[in-house]
Amino acid sequence: VHDIFQRSQFRGMLGEIKRALIAIGLRNINVTMAVGEDAKNNLSTYYPFLKKGGQLVSVRNGIDVLKFNAAKQRNYRNELNLTEEHILFGFFGLFMKQKGFQYLRQVIYRIVTDNPRTKIRVIVLGWGGFIREEKIEISKLGLEKFFIFLPHTDKMEEAVKGVDAVV
Repeated sequence: VHDIFQRSQFRGMLGEIKRALIAIGLRNINVTMAVGEDAKNNLSTYYPFLKKGGQLVSVRNGIDVLKFNAAKQRNYRNELNLTEEHILFGFFGLFMKQKGFQYLRQVIYRIVTDNPRTKIRVIVLGWGGFIREEKIEISKLGLEKFFIFLPHTDKMEEAVKGVDAVV
């Protein structure tokens, strides 16, 4: 389990039915692994029975930093015909509320509003349930040229080294 449950998902009769159906499913699973303690705590808040007998465990999403030391740098400036003056930010995550993409969008909007000729670009290698909605919001704000959506890569070390800052 990577995402979290929210109260709004279980409102009303339909919400209670959804919660009960999920409980039935969880009771038929030997072990549920949550990515991190926060996700584990969230899950056990909604389904306390998971705490018993080691049915719910958390796994750390460990990152082997040595892979980053040895990796080549992806050259986004050449790849995207950008200059050395461009400041490149990288967003490499799922499109879910907890990742905070909505705040990044707002910050870029404020920067661009104050300085329309800014040379900022956000390289986006994300995916997830709300990518369509985020692209719509970017379009509504006229920020299309500042956000560059690229396909997923398995070479994240090169992607991270190719931007000036990861957000």
